[in-house]
Amino acid sequence: MKTMRFLTAPAVGLALAAALTAATTTGAAATAPAVPDARATSAVLYLTNADHGRTVAVSVGDVIEVHLSAVRTNGATWVWIDVPAASDPNVLNRVSGGVSVNGDTDAVFSATTAGTSDITAYSRCVPDPGYACPAVLVPWKATVNVS
Repeated sequence: MKTMRFLTAPAVGLALAAALTAATTTGAAATAPAVPDARATSAVLYLTNADHGRTVAVSVGDVIEVHLSAVRTNGATWVWIDVPAASDPNVLNRVSGGVSVNGDTDAVFSATTAGTSDITAYSRCVPDPGYACPAVLVPWKATVNVS
């Protein structure tokens, strides 16, 4: 009985390998329809701190990646307090995003339908010891036209 148990696994493995080999040699695998990769047909637009106030145009299906870096000044660091957000999530769907411990923020959007949406985020000042910061939030904004 023990011999049968040990022979069953190799026999199943050989049968599976033979079936895969037969499918490959008969061309069955070659005629299977290819599934298109959405990333292969879409463009990726990168936005950074320097793109504040910019208006950009993309197509439906394109991807917009936003990376905003914290900015170090004399006696303070301006950190991002939120994940970039779309004013119209029906036009730009945020698929991922986060704020890192160093004050940077990132988001990835997918252009899902034609229209216009702003992407916004806000930074604030974090003072070094012995320094003071103004009590303001500084906005960042880019406008995205999707066609």
